[in-house]
Amino acid sequence: MKRFWIGLFCILLALGTACAPGAKNPAAKTDFPAVTDAGAEEPPSHSPEPEQPAGPELPLVFNLYDAYGFSAVEGTMFEYDFDRDGTPEPITFSLNPEADTTTIAAGEQSVTLGVSSMLDSAILLDLDPESPRLNLLVVIDEASDDYVTTELHLENGALTAGPVTYGRAAWADGKLKVCEPFDLFGTMIGERVYGGDSMEPESDWIALTDALTEEELNESFDDLKAFGTLLHTAHRLPCETDGAQAWIAEDSYVYCRRARVDRTEAELVTLDGVVAVIRPVYDSETETYRIDGVNVEDYFDNLFYAD
Repeated sequence: MKRFWIGLFCILLALGTACAPGAKNPAAKTDFPAVTDAGAEEPPSHSPEPEQPAGPELPLVFNLYDAYGFSAVEGTMFEYDFDRDGTPEPITFSLNPEADTTTIAAGEQSVTLGVSSMLDSAILLDLDPESPRLNLLVVIDEASDDYVTTELHLENGALTAGPVTYGRAAWADGKLKVCEPFDLFGTMIGERVYGGDSMEPESDWIALTDALTEEELNESFDDLKAFGTLLHTAHRLPCETDGAQAWIAEDSYVYCRRARVDRTEAELVTLDGVVAVIRPVYDSETETYRIDGVNVEDYFDNLFYAD
């Protein structure tokens, strides 16, 4: 009986405490501010939209024969937003062997080039980041590896031909280089760097032959001589070394390292590394270049001229 009264007393006590004035409901919401980490940043109201890629990184290079083979007459070279309206468009070629023309189209715009139908390659790039337009360089073989590079761009919405360079443009070592034919000591191919929307060369010097290594001389001496890369003197050749007058002896081998495009100065290098400067003078009557009054061709006996 005693345990009954004790249990009843505990029940009454619990009910009285729950109903007592001023008692707080432990489940009720408090007025205290929520506790946060001291250094935490509030989450953004919305997630930022991912930045849309502008397209493949320029420059882009297309080679006809690598992409389609020798028999192709049409195809797509690039997919790119050439007009910068936010939508990529196909940049295509169409060759007409009968008319001997090459037609290039960018989206709805096209232009026909009358160089020939022997398309070689193309480069899509931005020659001048300060200008709003992009550049498309189209390389066409005019005849017998005589390449012509034509710059195309959009002008007032129309695909327009710009500067024409007689040589084969290529992207190498992060630069736009053009291989150009050069006739002074026979037929040679030189190289210059070009840039800007107007396709201007960075120098009036054209690089002709890299330094010949001992290995090249040992393994390819006959070929270097046969094709006129390594020139053989038939007579003593007047020149200038280290600012003083000098001579390259008869029966010597030299190669032309570089020359001015106007052919007024050239650097010949002997096999032992001596740099000799020569300054040809143009004779308008005979249409030849001369050194000390003697035709340049008479100083060498193995000049090579391409057909």
